[in-house]
Amino acid sequence: MNEGSRPLVVSMLQDLRKGLTCEADAIVGAVVDAGKKAGVPTPYAEAVLEVIHKKETGEIPVESFPVEYYPGSYLA
Repeated sequence: MNEGSRPLVVSMLQDLRKGLTCEADAIVGAVVDAGKKAGVPTPYAEAVLEVIHKKETGEIPVESFPVEYYPGSYLA
């Protein structure tokens, strides 16, 4: 980050912080749907979408990073 600049916050995170739903279904959901149509597994995209939905409903705090939801993650 350049000195004197302010940090950017992506629109999805801004929406989640405001308690709104975000465009995850349109973006990440499209990847999951395309994978299903092509017969290609998309476990990471599915996990990301699940976490975002849980953040939208308040089941998971917005500012957390729940690594247990990411299959095969070296962080888990």
